[in-house]
Amino acid sequence: MSGARDLQLVPAQQDLKAASKALIRAYGGQIAAGELLGKVQSRYCDAGAPNTATFLTINEVAELEDRTSGTAGHPIVTRTLARRQGFELVALPRALPCADDMLTCVSALLKEGGDVMAAVGEALKDGSWDKNEARTAREQAEELIAVAVTLCAAFTAIEIGDA
Repeated sequence: MSGARDLQLVPAQQDLKAASKALIRAYGGQIAAGELLGKVQSRYCDAGAPNTATFLTINEVAELEDRTSGTAGHPIVTRTLARRQGFELVALPRALPCADDMLTCVSALLKEGGDVMAAVGEALKDGSWDKNEARTAREQAEELIAVAVTLCAAFTAIEIGDA
């Protein structure tokens, strides 16, 4: 092991440790991470342990996240860092709408906005929210955000001449 295992880390550091542990696990574990990154397995045990001073380097995070695309919560450490700074990550679209599809995309944006409003209205009928209502509204909001991000990416492509 690489050092003392009795540190008391602040909550933000504990969050990074938990995210690092989840990333290492998503890749296949400490041994697999060590083989990929050319370091001993115990380094990755320590990197995920909540009571050590060992943290993943930015290069290690990048290498592991590059190889865990598609897993739950991906990109795990990057998402944790974004939230720490007050941001939420949204994936860019895999394909952009062409100019002829813009009206369809804007219509989808309006539809998703309506779905969010309907979910909020349904939840507020009885004057309070429950977990299921909040989950439904959040899922609708995430769909709205995905359409909005697609539109923004399409507009950006047109702006810079890639479309």
